Amino acid sequence: MIRAITKPELSGLYFAAILAVGYVAFPYFLNFYLKEDVYFIELAHIAIVSALCVLFAFKFDFFDKASLPEVMRLRVDVNRFCFVVWLGFGAFVILAWSTANDIPLVSAVRCQGAAELAHQRETFLKARAGWEASLVYINGIFVGAIVPYTIALMFLCRTKYRWLCLGLFFIYSVSFLEKALFLRAAIPLFYIVARRDDGRLIPGLGIVAGMAAGMYLITLVSTNLCGEAPGQVVRSPAQQAAPNVKTVRSEPWDPARYFAHGYIPKGPLDHVIWRSVAVPLFTAADSLAVFHEQFNGRPLLGATSTFVAGLLGETRVPFERIVFESQWGQNVTGTGSANSVFFTEAYVNFGWPGVIVFSLFVGGSLRWFARSKDEAFRSLWMLYCSGLYSAGLIGLLLSNGFMLVMLFSLFSKFEVGRAGAEPASA
Repeated sequence: MIRAITKPELSGLYFAAILAVGYVAFPYFLNFYLKEDVYFIELAHIAIVSALCVLFAFKFDFFDKASLPEVMRLRVDVNRFCFVVWLGFGAFVILAWSTANDIPLVSAVRCQGAAELAHQRETFLKARAGWEASLVYINGIFVGAIVPYTIALMFLCRTKYRWLCLGLFFIYSVSFLEKALFLRAAIPLFYIVARRDDGRLIPGLGIVAGMAAGMYLITLVSTNLCGEAPGQVVRSPAQQAAPNVKTVRSEPWDPARYFAHGYIPKGPLDHVIWRSVAVPLFTAADSLAVFHEQFNGRPLLGATSTFVAGLLGETRVPFERIVFESQWGQNVTGTGSANSVFFTEAYVNFGWPGVIVFSLFVGGSLRWFARSKDEAFRSLWMLYCSGLYSAGLIGLLLSNGFMLVMLFSLFSKFEVGRAGAEPASA
């Protein structure tokens, strides 16, 4: 069962089905309670087109010839490649820690409040100024795809320092209380264990349990520290003063209120579920609302992306921050961002043609994962899909390093280890 769920050859079908459930079925269901909410309906219509385009591109072989023949690929030594990546990542971690005003994990141990910890999470990387502002981009490229890729490589090839590197990544992840960051290492490892031929379920189930326990623990530390009430959510002063934020204390099974930004989770577990299920959905609808109400529904032509805006000489529009402010009120550092599913980024920037093109690319790229002989690259497909479900495609490819990993996997071949063979035991 687990082996079938993780099968890259079915990734396009799985992802299209998830889009259909999360962004088509749920919006239609919620529309019954919300009395003809136009943005949920529009979201569902866009999702239908996107899911169909993903399926279309995944089924046909438009992108199959993008990689070079085996004999023409650049040959790379696995150990040297991983050494260079982790040398760079280790230097970055030391630099990030040494230049930070505060490390949230240390502050948590010292029993500082949740509001202060939330502020420190923002200032750890996002709110840096001057040359330090580049650290957030370096962090994204490393931890988005490159480091998870090398972790998968090291466990497939059973390199000597694989557990040490995994431990360093975990420590870095929890150091600024980022709840989902360590999943970027756990998900590829789960894939590796699930794809083993011996069919043993205990290691795979253990990784799943570890992922869930880790997210719960970090949420518990960051929101319920030092005797704070289990259901208490502490907002920044800017959020408390925002007139459009209505705190709603209700049963979580009231759909109209549960799928809204004013809902207050009733504890760490409820918080994790709400963030994973409800927040991506209503944030996508809120993004469409901001697009129509504040930008008159005029495509922004790539202005939401720093890279595209700079390339075209346009002024960047901080769309994600505008959406966040419309939901919660902006935080103290002014860095709050609300990312939403990839096809909302396409629609906001390029309208319906953007939705079609972006979705075709997503389907084609999932076909690359399915047909690749690089098992470490294939192990990233679930990570890639989880990013697309709640964030934009452009940032995922460029700022999170997926484009670099795709190009490297398509046009290179490892000389040492078993990166292209059946996965070894983790």
